[in-house]
Amino acid sequence: MEANIVTSGLQSNKKARVVVCGLSVGPEIEPLWADLSAQTDLTIVEELIPDAQKGVISEADVLIVRGAKISREIIEKAERLKGIVVWGVGYDKVDVAAATERGIPVVTLPVFLASMAEAVFYFMLLITKKYNRLNQLIRTGGRPSLHDRGRALEGKMLGCVGLGRIGRRVARIALALDMNILVYDPYLEEAVIAGHTLPLVSLDDLLKQSDFVSLHAPLTVETFHLIDAGALSLMKSEACLINVARGALVDESALYNALVKGKLAGAALDVFETEPVSPENPLLALDNVWATPHYLGSTREGLAQVALAAQDAALKILRGEQPGYNLVNPQIYGEEE
Repeated sequence: MEANIVTSGLQSNKKARVVVCGLSVGPEIEPLWADLSAQTDLTIVEELIPDAQKGVISEADVLIVRGAKISREIIEKAERLKGIVVWGVGYDKVDVAAATERGIPVVTLPVFLASMAEAVFYFMLLITKKYNRLNQLIRTGGRPSLHDRGRALEGKMLGCVGLGRIGRRVARIALALDMNILVYDPYLEEAVIAGHTLPLVSLDDLLKQSDFVSLHAPLTVETFHLIDAGALSLMKSEACLINVARGALVDESALYNALVKGKLAGAALDVFETEPVSPENPLLALDNVWATPHYLGSTREGLAQVALAAQDAALKILRGEQPGYNLVNPQIYGEEE
């Protein structure tokens, strides 16, 4: 299958070429990218097919990537490349070291924070209010019993693994709901949210005490399978794990075993180790798993925010300016990481 390559009808004759990988630019985004279309040669590669991408990418001045793997080989062949803009916050599919060696900035766009934070509470409310069970009952004429009672979030302990921009917003919402919060983040000396100083604890202590564990860490060598069999064994049997960050933070085999053996009450997952997730993934067959296809952050408002930020960062790079937003490799500008 060949990649579906669509070129903007608003191209100019300028040499600067922006290539978008893994994203369909439809009627919602196209008006937002009027400046990008007018000022650059804009090419859209909708499919995530490396062989199809390589030829187009090799001529790019700036890449905007969503889910596409940008390897060292691709970066080295793109002789004109001046910047890589990641659609969202996860940059684990970009070879940052290769980009840094060539002085190419890698930028992430942490601007759709509300959408991602809301996703955590979407899952928590589905779980605590027993939505799946009650929805089934009302559609089949059934009557709820005492066993179908839900739980309140007030007073429950939420463990935030990582307190970056999304984690901080999750914590603010949890405080408004009168939840208790624990934080694990090895890069912080203190955690102050909305005037509240939150307890910073070890990962082990967070897992032991939390009713809900929500993951907000980037995927790195250190965080790969951060939640493994040992970590899951520390959690309460009535606790739930929520992951809207990166699938490989969790060892899925270990999670499956914990769920089927009753060592964990449930898991809510918007991300998986392999995406798109296979319908044959055993986690999807479990009644105590709530799953979505890495799409909860894709709200209309979030889409507009990221699109505008991507355009802004790309144009700044082409003008020779620092792109702003979250610069993954600030050392290329002589700044500390």
